[in-house]
Amino acid sequence: MGILQNAQMITKEPYGSICLTEKGICRAKELSSRHHIVKNFFVDVLKVDRAIADSDACKIEHIISDETINKLKEFMNNYK
Repeated sequence: MGILQNAQMITKEPYGSICLTEKGICRAKELSSRHHIVKNFFVDVLKVDRAIADSDACKIEHIISDETINKLKEFMNNYK
């Protein structure tokens, strides 16, 4: 929690509630989008089992480069 708080992505009261900041909401949306792009590629193109694709996407969404995710997004938009 400290890392997220230091990055100004959450606000946290001692022993109280935790809330996402605007910055945190934007980052969460970005990661969610990356997750769906990667997962859909694995499922739709590579025919990976949904549960495995979901698990793998959870790991990859955090480290994949902007260039690669943009290329995957472009590919998936043209694939369907």
